[in-house]
Amino acid sequence: GSGGGGGAKDTLAEIFSQDTLPELPDAYQAFQQGVSRQLARQRPGLGEELLVEALHRQMDDGAADAGAHRHVLAALAPWVAALHLPHIAAAGRAERLLKSLYFVTYFRGDALPREIETLWRHIGRSPRNVVPALRFLETKGLE
Repeated sequence: GSGGGGGAKDTLAEIFSQDTLPELPDAYQAFQQGVSRQLARQRPGLGEELLVEALHRQMDDGAADAGAHRHVLAALAPWVAALHLPHIAAAGRAERLLKSLYFVTYFRGDALPREIETLWRHIGRSPRNVVPALRFLETKGLE
């Protein structure tokens, strides 16, 4: 479509406008975050499947080290912020997504508390998402 890759270019411009360049991992992380934010805005329809897949991969112990898990979870934040749980719940798919987030919280919460907290905070920040999330957590608590 039109109006393409401005967000990624803006992120790079910001990185290179600094007096000293950041370390490569920091620059890569900033770029990754910028691209993730841009994609979450431009392609919100990808969010649900992307989140389920990425969260599922977070539960694979052999997949990556804690640093890689941290970067992926941070990059997922814009996608979680864009979620509209009532629509997903109406289609009968909210449980799958929330269950993935729940189990990632269980498996990664101790090692990556800030990243996990950010994801849940993004869900709670949108009033429309609170009721479906609380219903899910209530059901999980009763199991």
